[in-house]
This record gives sequence, structure tokens and C-alpha cells, in this order.
Amino acid sequence: MLDPNNSRLIIAGSHTYTNLDDLPSVRNNISRLAAAFTNPLTVGLNPDVCRVLEQPKDPQEILDAVYDAAAECTDTLIFYYAGHGLTSLSEGGLSLALPTTVAPRPHTAVRFDDVRLGMLSARKAPRKIVILDCCFSGRAMVGSMGDSSELAAKSEIEGTYILAAAAETKTALAPMGEECTAFTGEMLHILESGIPNGPKLLTIDLIYASLHARLTSKSRPLPQQRNRNEGAKIVLARNAGYSTGADREGRIIGYMTSAVKADIEPHVVRVEMNSSALSYAKRIRSAQLLAYYDSGLKVEVCAALEGFLKSSDIRGMERVSAILAIATVDASRTDWAQETLISITDDSGALPYTREKACAALHSIGAEWHSLQGYKSILADKSIELDRRVSTAEHMVECHPKETVTAVQFMWFASRSADLNPRERIDVLRKLCELHPVSISAASEEIDRINQTLQSES
Repeated sequence: MLDPNNSRLIIAGSHTYTNLDDLPSVRNNISRLAAAFTNPLTVGLNPDVCRVLEQPKDPQEILDAVYDAAAECTDTLIFYYAGHGLTSLSEGGLSLALPTTVAPRPHTAVRFDDVRLGMLSARKAPRKIVILDCCFSGRAMVGSMGDSSELAAKSEIEGTYILAAAAETKTALAPMGEECTAFTGEMLHILESGIPNGPKLLTIDLIYASLHARLTSKSRPLPQQRNRNEGAKIVLARNAGYSTGADREGRIIGYMTSAVKADIEPHVVRVEMNSSALSYAKRIRSAQLLAYYDSGLKVEVCAALEGFLKSSDIRGMERVSAILAIATVDASRTDWAQETLISITDDSGALPYTREKACAALHSIGAEWHSLQGYKSILADKSIELDRRVSTAEHMVECHPKETVTAVQFMWFASRSADLNPRERIDVLRKLCELHPVSISAASEEIDRINQTLQSES
């Protein structure tokens, strides 16, 4: 899930124009999306980290907001825009129209390339998401939100993701008489109502698959996606439609398969899977897409994934991703995957992030007990920094909600430890409040006490 305090969200939109046709539904997009992202039952961002720019007056207002958020963000940075998308500006690139934009005058609109640079300036944010609901928004995918080697090195597990309402040469739809635009309206339906019989947490790629299926059924313009470094695996929201029905996994795979078959060219994906010039994260993702496209290719896909595991330069978390992918593609390999993942969770020499990912992967394949034991072994490993283990406690609860009490006890212990400075202890207590609202009163008293101590010392 997104960190509610350390993530940043910018919602920008223009609905009334001086020189272009008005888009009344964009006004509703903005208000409802802000509500969905701050709803504690769905995305759950703190309203203080969300900035809404309705009817921005000039490009600087949007770009300043992006750069300000990028400087502050240490978790997930999200930029959303709804309005007219123009291609006649910026030598054919995408520009985002403002209320006073004049089509022949580039300086009156926001070049998406400038937004891209602002997003890339967020050096401390491991995850970046761009959502564009405008005509020709597929033009935003010319280029990358994660091409720089420096950025890739800082983002081993998380990545970058672009979700666009329409292809590079197609027009997005704002249906007359409907409350929201076609794209955002369906996205809001997924965030607010969830995916029936889907998983407890919704990743970006699953939201995209459901969005694609819903728009297809209504013969509306289809969305486009692009991701780097497993950006598609970012968990965006809790699933309001979560259930434990027996056919849940089948429905998830059905969503993924229908979207993939409509959205990929298999020969291109095969080339990406086999390209040593690409990151292992990208190659693993391409392998999974190929398997979704045609289950008859699982032997080829598994052989490629096994080849990755034999490589000396594959990183720990990419190794876990490859193991999980093999088990997902070929269910007969689940026992092997479980044993291999357990060995990673037990390896005190592995990075904490890698061990955590292995725990989450064990949960994904149904090895609940081994997953929980792996999390607990990290919590007990005193060679790992305490603030890192606090994050492990949070992640443990995402997979094992019944262990909330264990996580809460650990956080109370951490908040009183001399291993953390006062600011770090306050951060732990705030995380505790988010995880366990019953503790808010006691945690608030402790935060006040720490702040009083800091003031007296200054």
C-alpha cells in the first residue's frame, strides 16, 4: 500500500476553457478522485499530501506543484491530469491544455516532457505513477519514466507506471450527460466499488486489466499502460469488492488474460523477454505477459525464467520475482518455489527487502505459515536496523491481518527504543496510529511527550 504520509498526489484538471470546448465532467473527475484517494477504506492518503489544481492558471502552477511534491516525496509520487490533450504543440508531443490555452501557442499549455522531468527529479521516491485522462495521452509513452540507470539502481523492487486514457493516435471520450469522463468514471468505479471476488489489495496492473475489460464491454476507447521496474505491481488500493470465494483466482487470471490479449504483440514481448539489454524485472514481466497471452507457451516461459535464476548478476528481489513467476505460470512447480523461497527468508545474509519479498511471495502461493514465520524471523533479527523492521511489521499485517497485535507490540517496543532518535520514534508512533486506531490516544500522548522534550532541549 501507499504510505499515507510520505506519498504525494497531484490532481490537475481543466474543465472550462476560453478557446477550446468545455469538458464539464472533468470537474466531477477532480472532486471524486480526490475523495477516493483520501478515503481510508480505499487508497487512504492523508489529505495533507494531496494537492488539487482545478483550473490551473498557467504551466508554472502545475510544474511548481510537481517539483515541490517530488522534493518532499519518499514513497509514491502520483500525477493525474484530466482535460484536453493536444498534439499540435511541442512538435507533435503531448501537451496538457489549461483554461486559457491557445492551440497555436505552445507556451499557453504544459508540455508533458516538462512534467516527466519534474517526476524524475523525485530521487527519494521509489515509485512514480502518471495517470492521464485526455485525448492522445498515449503520446506520453514516447520516452520513459525510468530510463536513467541511476534511477533504476535506486528502485530495485518498485518502479514507474504510466496509465493513459487513449492510444497515441486516438481520442479519449467524455460522454455527454455522464457525471465523469469514460476513463476516470470507470477507474472511480473500481476504486470505490472494487473488483468482485478479486484479491484484498489491488495492484496497478489488476486495476488496468479491470479498466480495460469494463471499457471494452462498453465499446469505448481503450486505455494504454507502460511500466518500468515492476511499476505495474504497485499496490494502489484496498479492494472494496474483496471476498474469499473459491473462484477468486480464476477471475483474477480471467481479467489479466483478456486485457493482455487485447494489449500486446506477442513477438515483441518475446523479444523483450530474451533481451539481455533490459533489466531482469522487465524481462520477468514480459515472460508473465507471454504466459498470460498463451498458456501453451509456459514451457518456453519457464525455461527463460530458470535461465534468469542461473545468472550471476540477477539481484535478490528479481530472483524472488522470477521464482514466483515460475510458480504462477506452472502450478506444478509450487512446491519447488515454496522450498526455494523459504531458504531465502531464512538467509540472514540476504537483504531485508529481499527476505520481505520472499515472505510476500510465500503468501501469494498459499504458504501462509511459512510466510508468517519469515516475517517474524526478520522482526527478531537484531542485525537489521530497527526502523527497517518497523516497516517489516507493517508489511506483515498486509499479508497477515490477524497478526496486527504482534505488529502493534513491536511498534510500541520500537517507539521506546534508544536505537531510534526522537523524530524516528514519532514516525513509528504515527505508523502505529494508522495501523491500529485504538492506539491513537496513547500514541498521541507519547508524541506530545517527545515533542515537549525536544522543545525543552532546544
